[in-house]
Amino acid sequence: MPVMMKQILIALTLAMLLPFTPSIGVMAQDHDRAYKATRAAGLLPYARIRKIVERNVGGKIISQKLVRTNTDNWVYQLRLRRSNGRIAFAVVNAKTGKIIRVK
Repeated sequence: MPVMMKQILIALTLAMLLPFTPSIGVMAQDHDRAYKATRAAGLLPYARIRKIVERNVGGKIISQKLVRTNTDNWVYQLRLRRSNGRIAFAVVNAKTGKIIRVK
């Protein structure tokens, strides 16, 4: 296939995918909306939760999920990689920063 034809196919493919890519403005709006929602619910910022957990449990957080419980409380479910390479799981109260459970 000639080089010009490849360039045209690449350009057409990118042009077709362009409407499906989120713009930076949309992602920033989602981030702002999430920040305002956590502030309104009285939750600690994730950066603070991260510092508490990494200091007290040890390791580096590799994934997190904010979950509402049945009793209408919010908890962070965190997965950490410890210095020995093993994975640990922690549940933290999102309002107080109290570590509820570590496995």
